[in-house]
Amino acid sequence: MQVSVIIPCYNAAPYIAATLRSVAAQTFPAHEIIVIDDGSTDGSLAEIQNSGIPVRLLHTERALAGGARLAGVRAASGDWVAYLDADDTWYPEHLQRAQEALADSSDVAYLAHLDCMDHHTQEIFAPWTGPFLPEFAKHISSARFMERFSETWYFSPSGVLQRLDVVLAVGGPDPNPELRAREDVELFLRVIAGRTWTYDPQPGWCYRLGTPGHLSSDRMNREHAMLLALVGNEAGYPGPCMTAAIRHSARRVMAMAVTDGDAGDLQRAWETAWPRLPRLAQLFFLGWRLWPAGFRRVIELKRRIQFRKKA
Repeated sequence: MQVSVIIPCYNAAPYIAATLRSVAAQTFPAHEIIVIDDGSTDGSLAEIQNSGIPVRLLHTERALAGGARLAGVRAASGDWVAYLDADDTWYPEHLQRAQEALADSSDVAYLAHLDCMDHHTQEIFAPWTGPFLPEFAKHISSARFMERFSETWYFSPSGVLQRLDVVLAVGGPDPNPELRAREDVELFLRVIAGRTWTYDPQPGWCYRLGTPGHLSSDRMNREHAMLLALVGNEAGYPGPCMTAAIRHSARRVMAMAVTDGDAGDLQRAWETAWPRLPRLAQLFFLGWRLWPAGFRRVIELKRRIQFRKKA
Protein backbone atom coordinates (compact mmCIF):
# COMPACT_ATOMS: atom_id res chain seq x y z
CA MET A 1 0.00 0.00 0.00
CA GLN A 2 1.51 3.31 -1.14
CA VAL A 3 -0.19 6.42 0.21
CA SER A 4 0.08 9.79 -1.53
CA VAL A 5 -0.74 12.55 0.95
CA ILE A 6 -2.59 15.53 -0.57
CA ILE A 7 -2.31 18.85 1.32
CA PRO A 8 -3.85 22.01 -0.21
CA CYS A 9 -2.26 25.10 1.31
CA TYR A 10 -3.43 28.69 1.20
CA ASN A 11 -1.96 31.21 3.67
CA ALA A 12 -1.30 28.55 6.30
CA ALA A 13 2.12 29.78 7.42
CA PRO A 14 1.37 29.43 11.18
CA TYR A 15 0.31 25.78 10.82
CA ILE A 16 1.79 24.08 7.75
CA ALA A 17 5.11 23.07 9.36
CA ALA A 18 3.32 21.26 12.21
CA THR A 19 1.03 19.61 9.66
CA LEU A 20 4.02 18.34 7.67
CA ARG A 21 5.76 17.11 10.82
CA SER A 22 2.67 15.07 11.69
CA VAL A 23 2.92 13.33 8.31
CA ALA A 24 6.67 12.75 8.63
CA ALA A 25 6.10 11.19 12.08
CA GLN A 26 3.77 8.45 10.80
CA THR A 27 4.67 4.94 11.95
CA PHE A 28 3.63 3.75 8.48
CA PRO A 29 5.49 6.13 6.15
CA ALA A 30 3.71 7.94 3.35
CA HIS A 31 4.80 7.13 -0.19
CA GLU A 32 4.91 10.86 -0.98
CA ILE A 33 3.69 14.19 0.36
CA ILE A 34 2.14 16.48 -2.24
CA VAL A 35 1.59 20.07 -1.12
CA ILE A 36 -0.41 22.31 -3.43
CA ASP A 37 0.28 25.98 -2.79
CA ASP A 38 -2.87 27.73 -3.95
CA GLY A 39 -1.46 31.23 -4.43
CA SER A 40 -0.42 31.90 -0.83
CA THR A 41 0.59 35.48 -0.06
CA ASP A 42 2.00 34.89 3.43
CA GLY A 43 5.07 32.90 4.43
CA SER A 44 3.63 29.47 3.66
CA LEU A 45 6.17 28.66 0.95
CA ALA A 46 9.09 29.53 3.23
CA GLU A 47 7.65 27.37 6.00
CA ILE A 48 7.29 24.44 3.61
CA GLN A 49 10.79 24.83 2.21
CA ASN A 50 12.39 25.32 5.64
CA SER A 51 10.59 22.37 7.24
CA GLY A 52 13.26 19.91 6.14
CA ILE A 53 10.53 17.48 5.07
CA PRO A 54 10.67 16.27 1.44
CA VAL A 55 7.52 17.25 -0.45
CA ARG A 56 6.35 17.49 -4.03
CA LEU A 57 5.35 21.13 -4.29
CA LEU A 58 2.70 22.06 -6.85
CA HIS A 59 1.26 25.49 -7.57
CA THR A 60 -2.29 26.55 -8.38
CA GLU A 61 -3.74 30.05 -8.35
CA ARG A 62 -6.81 30.30 -6.10
CA ALA A 63 -8.30 27.07 -7.37
CA LEU A 64 -9.69 26.64 -3.83
CA ALA A 65 -9.55 23.33 -1.98
CA GLY A 66 -11.38 21.33 -4.66
CA GLY A 67 -9.17 22.53 -7.49
CA ALA A 68 -5.98 22.18 -5.44
CA ARG A 69 -6.89 18.63 -4.40
CA LEU A 70 -7.67 17.78 -8.03
CA ALA A 71 -4.18 18.91 -9.04
CA GLY A 72 -2.70 16.79 -6.26
CA VAL A 73 -4.72 13.70 -7.17
CA ARG A 74 -3.68 13.97 -10.82
CA ALA A 75 -0.02 14.14 -9.78
CA ALA A 76 -0.19 11.28 -7.26
CA SER A 77 1.84 8.14 -7.92
CA GLY A 78 0.62 6.00 -5.01
CA ASP A 79 -2.30 3.60 -5.10
CA TRP A 80 -4.15 5.39 -2.27
CA VAL A 81 -4.60 9.08 -1.54
CA ALA A 82 -4.99 10.57 1.92
CA TYR A 83 -6.27 14.09 2.45
CA LEU A 84 -5.02 16.50 5.09
CA ASP A 85 -5.88 20.18 5.50
CA ALA A 86 -2.96 22.53 6.02
CA ASP A 87 -4.04 23.53 9.55
CA ASP A 88 -4.81 20.02 10.83
CA THR A 89 -2.49 17.28 12.14
CA TRP A 90 -2.47 13.50 12.09
CA TYR A 91 -1.76 11.30 15.08
CA PRO A 92 1.35 9.13 14.50
CA GLU A 93 -0.50 5.84 13.88
CA HIS A 94 -3.16 7.20 11.51
CA LEU A 95 -1.72 5.71 8.31
CA GLN A 96 -0.67 2.49 10.03
CA ARG A 97 -4.19 1.87 11.32
CA ALA A 98 -5.56 2.56 7.85
CA GLN A 99 -3.02 0.24 6.22
CA GLU A 100 -3.82 -2.59 8.63
CA ALA A 101 -7.56 -2.11 8.18
CA LEU A 102 -7.44 -2.01 4.39
CA ALA A 103 -4.96 -4.84 3.81
CA ASP A 104 -6.53 -7.52 1.59
CA SER A 105 -9.80 -5.58 1.55
CA SER A 106 -12.05 -4.62 -1.34
CA ASP A 107 -13.11 -1.44 0.46
CA VAL A 108 -12.43 1.73 -1.53
CA ALA A 109 -12.28 4.25 1.31
CA TYR A 110 -11.32 4.65 4.97
CA LEU A 111 -12.71 7.19 7.42
CA ALA A 112 -11.19 7.86 10.86
CA HIS A 113 -12.78 9.74 13.74
CA LEU A 114 -11.21 12.96 15.04
CA ASP A 115 -10.37 15.11 18.02
CA CYS A 116 -10.79 18.89 18.06
CA MET A 117 -8.32 21.51 19.23
CA ASP A 118 -9.28 25.02 20.26
CA HIS A 119 -7.08 27.35 18.23
CA HIS A 120 -6.77 29.90 21.04
CA THR A 121 -6.31 27.68 24.10
CA GLN A 122 -4.72 24.62 22.39
CA GLU A 123 -7.14 22.46 24.40
CA ILE A 124 -7.92 19.10 22.77
CA PHE A 125 -11.42 17.72 23.19
CA ALA A 126 -13.86 15.27 21.60
CA PRO A 127 -16.38 16.68 19.09
CA TRP A 128 -19.98 16.90 20.28
CA THR A 129 -21.14 14.53 17.53
CA GLY A 130 -19.35 11.47 18.86
CA PRO A 131 -18.06 8.77 16.48
CA PHE A 132 -19.86 8.26 13.17
CA LEU A 133 -20.33 4.59 14.09
CA PRO A 134 -19.87 3.11 17.57
CA GLU A 135 -17.40 0.39 16.57
CA PHE A 136 -14.70 -0.36 14.02
CA ALA A 137 -16.30 -1.80 10.87
CA LYS A 138 -15.30 -2.95 7.40
CA HIS A 139 -17.33 -3.54 4.23
CA ILE A 140 -19.86 -0.84 5.14
CA SER A 141 -22.33 -0.04 2.39
CA SER A 142 -22.77 3.40 0.90
CA ALA A 143 -26.43 3.23 1.97
CA ARG A 144 -25.28 2.91 5.58
CA PHE A 145 -23.14 6.01 5.18
CA MET A 146 -26.12 8.02 3.94
CA GLU A 147 -28.32 6.66 6.72
CA ARG A 148 -25.91 7.82 9.42
CA PHE A 149 -24.98 11.04 7.65
CA SER A 150 -28.63 12.09 7.38
CA GLU A 151 -28.87 11.62 11.17
CA THR A 152 -25.58 13.15 12.34
CA TRP A 153 -24.38 15.51 9.55
CA TYR A 154 -20.92 14.47 10.64
CA PHE A 155 -17.89 14.06 8.38
CA SER A 156 -14.18 13.77 9.12
CA PRO A 157 -12.34 15.26 6.11
CA SER A 158 -8.70 14.87 7.19
CA GLY A 159 -9.37 11.28 8.26
CA VAL A 160 -10.11 10.07 4.73
CA LEU A 161 -8.13 7.69 2.53
CA GLN A 162 -9.42 6.63 -0.89
CA ARG A 163 -8.23 4.28 -3.61
CA LEU A 164 -6.67 6.43 -6.31
CA ASP A 165 -8.03 4.43 -9.24
CA VAL A 166 -11.58 4.85 -7.95
CA VAL A 167 -11.08 8.58 -7.31
CA LEU A 168 -9.89 9.03 -10.89
CA ALA A 169 -12.68 6.84 -12.26
CA VAL A 170 -15.34 9.09 -10.69
CA GLY A 171 -13.67 12.27 -11.96
CA GLY A 172 -11.64 13.31 -8.92
CA PRO A 173 -12.33 16.24 -6.60
CA ASP A 174 -14.83 18.72 -8.05
CA PRO A 175 -13.24 22.19 -8.50
CA ASN A 176 -16.65 23.91 -8.62
CA PRO A 177 -16.28 26.94 -6.28
CA GLU A 178 -19.92 26.62 -5.22
CA LEU A 179 -18.98 23.36 -3.47
CA ARG A 180 -16.40 25.18 -1.39
CA ALA A 181 -16.22 23.69 2.12
CA ARG A 182 -18.23 20.61 1.11
CA GLU A 183 -16.20 19.28 -1.80
CA ASP A 184 -14.76 16.63 0.53
CA VAL A 185 -18.19 15.18 1.38
CA GLU A 186 -19.24 15.38 -2.26
CA LEU A 187 -16.21 13.38 -3.41
CA PHE A 188 -16.68 10.77 -0.66
CA LEU A 189 -20.27 10.24 -1.81
CA ARG A 190 -19.12 9.62 -5.38
CA VAL A 191 -16.26 7.32 -4.40
CA ILE A 192 -18.27 4.99 -2.16
CA ALA A 193 -21.53 4.96 -4.19
CA GLY A 194 -22.34 1.28 -4.81
CA ARG A 195 -19.10 0.25 -3.06
CA THR A 196 -17.94 -0.43 0.50
CA TRP A 197 -15.72 1.43 2.97
CA THR A 198 -14.07 1.11 6.40
CA TYR A 199 -14.65 3.18 9.54
CA ASP A 200 -12.37 3.56 12.57
CA PRO A 201 -13.86 5.24 15.67
CA GLN A 202 -10.42 5.85 17.17
CA PRO A 203 -9.38 9.45 16.43
CA GLY A 204 -6.75 9.53 13.73
CA TRP A 205 -6.31 13.28 13.51
CA CYS A 206 -6.88 16.63 15.20
CA TYR A 207 -9.06 19.40 13.75
CA ARG A 208 -8.02 22.96 14.55
CA LEU A 209 -11.20 24.81 15.51
CA GLY A 210 -11.53 28.59 15.47
CA THR A 211 -8.73 29.54 13.08
CA PRO A 212 -9.07 33.23 12.11
CA GLY A 213 -10.87 33.53 8.78
CA HIS A 214 -11.51 29.77 8.62
CA LEU A 215 -13.93 28.85 5.85
CA SER A 216 -16.17 26.83 8.17
CA SER A 217 -17.31 30.13 9.70
CA ASP A 218 -19.02 31.01 6.38
CA ARG A 219 -22.27 29.27 7.31
CA MET A 220 -24.48 30.42 4.45
CA ASN A 221 -22.15 29.24 1.70
CA ARG A 222 -21.40 26.06 3.61
CA GLU A 223 -25.08 25.13 3.88
CA HIS A 224 -25.69 25.86 0.20
CA ALA A 225 -22.66 23.78 -0.78
CA MET A 226 -24.00 20.85 1.24
CA LEU A 227 -27.32 21.02 -0.59
CA LEU A 228 -25.53 21.01 -3.95
CA ALA A 229 -23.38 18.05 -2.88
CA LEU A 230 -26.44 16.02 -1.91
CA VAL A 231 -28.53 16.91 -4.96
CA GLY A 232 -25.62 16.11 -7.27
CA ASN A 233 -25.36 12.60 -5.80
CA GLU A 234 -29.07 11.87 -5.49
CA ALA A 235 -29.08 9.28 -8.29
CA GLY A 236 -26.40 7.22 -6.55
CA TYR A 237 -28.34 7.00 -3.29
CA PRO A 238 -31.98 6.15 -4.05
CA GLY A 239 -34.23 5.86 -1.04
CA PRO A 240 -35.70 7.78 1.88
CA CYS A 241 -32.41 8.68 3.61
CA MET A 242 -31.14 10.81 0.72
CA THR A 243 -34.60 12.35 0.24
CA ALA A 244 -34.74 13.27 3.93
CA ALA A 245 -31.20 14.66 3.84
CA ILE A 246 -31.95 16.86 0.84
CA ARG A 247 -35.14 18.19 2.40
CA HIS A 248 -33.39 18.89 5.69
CA SER A 249 -30.57 20.69 3.90
CA ALA A 250 -33.03 22.69 1.78
CA ARG A 251 -34.92 23.83 4.89
CA ARG A 252 -31.68 24.99 6.48
CA VAL A 253 -30.67 26.93 3.37
CA MET A 254 -34.08 28.62 3.12
CA ALA A 255 -34.22 29.45 6.83
CA MET A 256 -30.72 30.94 6.85
CA ALA A 257 -31.35 32.95 3.68
CA VAL A 258 -34.58 34.36 5.13
CA THR A 259 -33.13 35.30 8.53
CA ASP A 260 -29.46 36.03 7.82
CA GLY A 261 -28.93 36.23 4.06
CA ASP A 262 -28.61 39.13 1.66
CA ALA A 263 -30.49 39.55 -1.63
CA GLY A 264 -28.10 37.21 -3.45
CA ASP A 265 -28.50 34.50 -0.81
CA LEU A 266 -32.28 34.76 -1.06
CA GLN A 267 -32.28 34.48 -4.83
CA ARG A 268 -29.98 31.46 -4.70
CA ALA A 269 -32.15 29.80 -2.04
CA TRP A 270 -35.35 30.26 -4.06
CA GLU A 271 -33.65 28.72 -7.10
CA THR A 272 -31.94 25.73 -5.45
CA ALA A 273 -33.55 25.03 -2.06
CA TRP A 274 -37.23 25.92 -2.41
CA PRO A 275 -37.95 23.34 -5.19
CA ARG A 276 -36.53 20.57 -2.95
CA LEU A 277 -38.82 21.30 -0.01
CA PRO A 278 -41.94 19.27 0.83
CA ARG A 279 -45.18 21.03 -0.09
CA LEU A 280 -45.99 22.25 3.43
CA ALA A 281 -42.54 23.84 3.80
CA GLN A 282 -42.93 25.47 0.39
CA LEU A 283 -46.18 27.06 1.54
CA PHE A 284 -44.49 28.20 4.75
CA PHE A 285 -41.76 30.07 2.87
CA LEU A 286 -44.24 31.48 0.38
CA GLY A 287 -45.98 32.99 3.39
CA TRP A 288 -42.70 34.66 4.31
CA ARG A 289 -43.02 36.87 1.25
CA LEU A 290 -46.27 38.22 2.65
CA TRP A 291 -45.04 38.77 6.22
CA PRO A 292 -41.21 38.57 6.35
CA ALA A 293 -40.73 40.06 9.83
CA GLY A 294 -43.15 37.61 11.44
CA PHE A 295 -41.61 34.63 9.74
CA ARG A 296 -38.13 35.64 10.86
CA ARG A 297 -39.36 35.64 14.45
CA VAL A 298 -40.91 32.17 14.02
CA ILE A 299 -37.65 30.74 12.65
CA GLU A 300 -35.56 32.40 15.36
CA LEU A 301 -37.90 31.02 18.05
CA LYS A 302 -37.57 27.53 16.56
CA ARG A 303 -33.79 27.83 16.63
CA ARG A 304 -33.81 28.79 20.32
CA ILE A 305 -36.02 25.81 21.17
CA GLN A 306 -33.74 23.42 19.26
CA PHE A 307 -30.65 24.88 20.97
CA ARG A 308 -32.19 24.37 24.40
CA LYS A 309 -33.01 20.76 23.58
CA LYS A 310 -29.41 20.10 22.54
CA ALA A 311 -28.10 21.81 25.69
